[in-house]
Amino acid sequence: MKWGIFVYTTSKTEERTRWIRDTWGKNVENLFFFTDKSYPEDNFIKVTDDTDYESNMVKNLDALKYAYENDFDWIFLVGDDVYIFINNLLAYIEPRDPNTSEGVYGEIIHGTWPVDRSLSYLCGGGGILFSKHSLKKFMGVMKDPASYRDYIYADVVIGLLMKEAQLKMVNLELLIKGNPPEYYNIKKPEQYISFHFIKTEKQFKELWSKDKPLSRYKR
Repeated sequence: MKWGIFVYTTSKTEERTRWIRDTWGKNVENLFFFTDKSYPEDNFIKVTDDTDYESNMVKNLDALKYAYENDFDWIFLVGDDVYIFINNLLAYIEPRDPNTSEGVYGEIIHGTWPVDRSLSYLCGGGGILFSKHSLKKFMGVMKDPASYRDYIYADVVIGLLMKEAQLKMVNLELLIKGNPPEYYNIKKPEQYISFHFIKTEKQFKELWSKDKPLSRYKR
């Protein structure tokens, strides 16, 4: 099984990538950063010169394109302000067949996009999980990543493309959380897959203290 974590980030918050590599990213061989700087030896892939928020659009879609072109079985797409309990992610995907899993997994959001309140989509905050099967269908409708920049919100565009590709959403809000543990009064965050809005070194280290480092590589 070839799985990967794809982080969209910017040189403006490069310190977060160090915190990731010092905590949950340790021993994760297929950890990639899609950004505006190129450090090939550390899997930093430059996809734009843009450091603005809207550049997340290109970074998200280029990450999905990279995963498709490099034949990944599973891809977990996250921002640089997310903590992932890798072993819990692996426990979730290992029993599932990436070639037949039709859904895309994450926390479903309803009625928040002002342009079309009927659109439901997966929150990019806690992360979006694609299987090989769902990614293939997604890529069948996706155009050039740069052409979507004016939409501003990457998760909205992913939702629109999923709708066009007739991909179903699988709600994982019980495991993938769009806020930090304290928002939910969660006392055992190590029982979840991911948390959003982890923005300080202290937050990363506190969650790392409850984590079990990945002890093996999985391809």
